Amino acid sequence: MQRDGLLSLMFYNRDAQRFANLVYGNFDYVQNDLKVKKKVSLNPNQPLDPKDVAAWLNDLNLSVLAKTGVRCINDYLRDPKKAENQFNELLAMELKFNRQEPYASLGRYTHLLCTAFNDNE
Repeated sequence: MQRDGLLSLMFYNRDAQRFANLVYGNFDYVQNDLKVKKKVSLNPNQPLDPKDVAAWLNDLNLSVLAKTGVRCINDYLRDPKKAENQFNELLAMELKFNRQEPYASLGRYTHLLCTAFNDNE
């Protein structure tokens, strides 16, 4: 089999959005299936369920070579000032854990490196 190309795909992780809102105590928002009447945040409008993304990739005969969580720790810090005051330590921890489960799946965004294979060889 020959690799037929690479796809770099990043999406807003619905599971992480739900988890963050549970941690923040936004129970009514979670209870309402993460929907609000008037949206005013900078969050993307279409968070995706990782299971749906996996099914779509499977339907397209794409295999995941690597999975990376983006903002696995930063978004859950209780003291947001630590992101500024201890940026180097935070970055080191993000890079250490962002490809390890369960942290990769807790990233606010999920980055997947995918490939397709050509059966002609």
